[in-house]
Amino acid sequence: MDALDNLPKTPENEKFIAAITPAFEKYKGIGIRIEDDLVITPEGVRWMTAALPRSIADIEAFIAKARHERQ
Repeated sequence: MDALDNLPKTPENEKFIAAITPAFEKYKGIGIRIEDDLVITPEGVRWMTAALPRSIADIEAFIAKARHERQ
């Protein structure tokens, strides 16, 4: 279970792990970070990442499409 495997083996941690395992498994491997890259030139600013998805729905569709294409 990756991150959860590194917790000390205590009764409290075992209870915590049991409680969050379903959510951990469901969302494991999902994570995004949106960074905006800009190029500043004498003519102005060019937003290099303007075409990337920004809304939750667009990001989820983008990820689903990428997963489908990998199969």
